Amino acid sequence: MGTRRGAQRQAESDAFEAANPFLTRVETTFEVVRIEDEWSEHCDPDTVPAPLVEQDGQEVMFDVDDFDPGSEISFAEDIETPIGELETDGEEYSELSMSDYGFGVASDGDDEEMDEFTLNDDETLEFDIYALMRREFVEEGEGTDQGGVSFEVEYMVLGGNGQIGLALFDYNYEKEMLAIEEEGAGDVEVMSGFLSTGDSGSFKATAMDGTLFEEAIVYVDGSLQVAITGISVVTNFEGDFIASR
Repeated sequence: MGTRRGAQRQAESDAFEAANPFLTRVETTFEVVRIEDEWSEHCDPDTVPAPLVEQDGQEVMFDVDDFDPGSEISFAEDIETPIGELETDGEEYSELSMSDYGFGVASDGDDEEMDEFTLNDDETLEFDIYALMRREFVEEGEGTDQGGVSFEVEYMVLGGNGQIGLALFDYNYEKEMLAIEEEGAGDVEVMSGFLSTGDSGSFKATAMDGTLFEEAIVYVDGSLQVAITGISVVTNFEGDFIASR
């Protein structure tokens, strides 16, 4: 996989947003924080890594499926939020991991302890926007076109070298059908520069030409072991609820 007009796409995206200031922009962010351990009396210290989800700086309610907390690393099937769901994919079995490093993926392909803390080349982090049902409402004339505008990750490389990739899958139904026919037309894909142990930073992928995306995938290429220290999803809707955890 390679960069598709990365710099040019970003310039086009910035120009589009500048020309359309009326469009709603809502930012939902993910990070890992330590919270008081409510599940076990055996953790030392008495806190565990857990997700914090905020929308435009305000903490939002979320649901963590099959949360398995530990003092150094916690696991979950997925994290459900007002705008979508953060989940994982690996070789066979995989789950989301949370630690002081950030988010990673634990899967059957992991053969070293550090692998559980990180994302490697046979694993992905995925964010699915709650778009399919919204699209059906649009087709029935019962709603408005809603989806993702941009997806950004902050990262820290804990081992190896290679690149991080971001892929956005187009929300527009007609373009999605075209993508199937033309082997990927309409998708957005960007990759970081070449990275090695100790590198950190962030980069972003943005939907183009007024379209929206419904799925974002984070992957790595090479021997990279990377922790995702933060995630930002910008949508044109805010979801159904905002409240403190």
